[in-house]
Amino acid sequence: MVIYSALRLAIFGVLFVVLYAFGLGHWVVCAVLAAVLALLVSYLTLRGPRERAAQYLADRAAHRRATGEQFSRAVEDDAAFEDAAVDAASDETHSRRTDG
Repeated sequence: MVIYSALRLAIFGVLFVVLYAFGLGHWVVCAVLAAVLALLVSYLTLRGPRERAAQYLADRAAHRRATGEQFSRAVEDDAAFEDAAVDAASDETHSRRTDG
């Protein structure tokens, strides 16, 4: 997934530099042209990485449907830690108000 995205970004960057070096107009025009051309070039040349990225996303979606997880385990653990910290701070603030 990351490799496919990096390759597409690299293709865009190279095309943008080439178009801008040839002076094909304002940099915005070059960026739009580079984006369209990068789409075409990546579609034609990056079949393997695109299929691997699609398979990765399909596998991840199937795993989430099967397990009922909405987020990854790391995200769930982080959210639980944050919830515990907020609850502890709330309890501490509440105890200060009732003690004082």
